[in-house]
Amino acid sequence: MKTNNLPDCISVGYRTYEIIPLEAADFEMTEKYGWCDKINSRIYIYTGLEPMIVADTLLHEVLHATWAFMGLDEKHDEEAVVTRLGTGLLCVFYDNPDLVDYIKGCITETQEDSEEQDDNY
Repeated sequence: MKTNNLPDCISVGYRTYEIIPLEAADFEMTEKYGWCDKINSRIYIYTGLEPMIVADTLLHEVLHATWAFMGLDEKHDEEAVVTRLGTGLLCVFYDNPDLVDYIKGCITETQEDSEEQDDNY
């Protein structure tokens, strides 16, 4: 996937987050690669970077959204946790493309099973 083909939105639990690509001017103004607006269900991503950095940033922001959905408290440092988990998971995905393919296959199979069950009702 190229960085200019970001998904328009993602689901995190019961919420749908709009994915909003940022331009260079936005980045220069904020000096952030991305951020998660949990109140308005938006994830902002600066796309003028190398694809792996954009992917890392997107995963980082998805983890922020997941943190909120799962009701995790501030007992732990949210920024430190999502930074380490996001980069760590991206490294795992990069080093293990078969794992990513397997997970995608499981998801596809589950979706197909769900659609078949819906058709039977």
